[in-house]
Amino acid sequence: MTSSKINRKLDWEEVRSIKLIPFIFPPLYKVSLNNDYFFFNTDDKYLFLSFGVIKDLSEMGQFITKKAKNY
Repeated sequence: MTSSKINRKLDWEEVRSIKLIPFIFPPLYKVSLNNDYFFFNTDDKYLFLSFGVIKDLSEMGQFITKKAKNY
């Protein structure tokens, strides 16, 4: 993740939550850390189902889904 102030690697242990934001194309995620949060997007590979439901088909989206289930 990158911020205008910080550029560093983060471990999954630092992540408090990660959520896919509905109605935004390409898929946009919000990740909450201990005292801060960031927005980031993945590749432009997604499926819009209906009512704002988005399925991220990118490689990073699949990784996030897998990690979120195990975390």
